[in-house]
Amino acid sequence: MGQESETKAAKWVIEDGKEQEKKEKGTEDETREVLHDKQGQKFTYKDLLYKEFHRKLRLYAEDLPHGVGWGLSKTDKGIVLYIQYRGKIYARGMLVSQDVRYDMNCIDRMIQKALLVADNLSGIRDNGDGTISTKTGIVLPN
Repeated sequence: MGQESETKAAKWVIEDGKEQEKKEKGTEDETREVLHDKQGQKFTYKDLLYKEFHRKLRLYAEDLPHGVGWGLSKTDKGIVLYIQYRGKIYARGMLVSQDVRYDMNCIDRMIQKALLVADNLSGIRDNGDGTISTKTGIVLPN
């Protein structure tokens, strides 16, 4: 079906994955460098951090269960991540610390926690063996 062998196809998928990781790592490194340069400028730093947070949310958007949405908002002190499901809104915020390491780590952790909350709200559970299932025990394809 369009490929010469499974081995060559697997090799291509691995190489393509590594290339994508390098590209994402390069983008994140560039963002870290720019954020590091803008640390003393509160509003510029927060704006750039907000843009990076938004970029990462777009990367994980396909992992959100059906019916769950999320968004960001800037406040005078930091950034708020909203999760919306069935008319209810859940929010979690972060204070901008002006330290690139802490702020980027906080963004990553908030996204991972938001994905867990979204899965819990929608009733999808990770079985720990590479499969996911609903509350009633129906195993879903990945």
